[in-house]
Amino acid sequence: RIRVGDGQGDNPFPNQPYFKAMAKFLFYETAIHHVDCARFLFGEVADVHAVRSRVRDDIAGEDLGAAVLLMDSGVVVVIEGNRWTAAPAANEALGSATIECTGGVLTVAGDGVVSQGGQEWYRPPVTDRYRGDSVYATTAHLAEALEAGRESPLEGRNYLRTMDAMFRCYR
Repeated sequence: RIRVGDGQGDNPFPNQPYFKAMAKFLFYETAIHHVDCARFLFGEVADVHAVRSRVRDDIAGEDLGAAVLLMDSGVVVVIEGNRWTAAPAANEALGSATIECTGGVLTVAGDGVVSQGGQEWYRPPVTDRYRGDSVYATTAHLAEALEAGRESPLEGRNYLRTMDAMFRCYR
């Protein structure tokens, strides 16, 4: 579930005004991260069905959409969102996640808290860095993999499969 809120009002995307001119927007700029996360958790994308729309007439690309990904593992992933409702709090990510399975329902809140059935399983450390230190953690992971001489799921060859799935949302 993607809720960013920066597309609201008379001056949408004030921190990144170039978003207004992007012909491909919600899936290309935002949902690609959710596709990447789905691949990390559930394997490769076998099939994609997507719908997209534009609510604001003063931007070029879509700001509303939904994608259904069928994973090779048989898992079905639904990604839906927009850029104009429910802005997250300052240190929250771009949305939330609900993972439903035979063992119960796992939720990941916008602030990174993971819980199941009301029981909290994980709370990220409090930090004043951007998005809970995600950029720092990613950079540290890549540096560690390079130093150890091993591949990382974040490397370009792997990420091309995420990009392929994202572009399939437009086809």
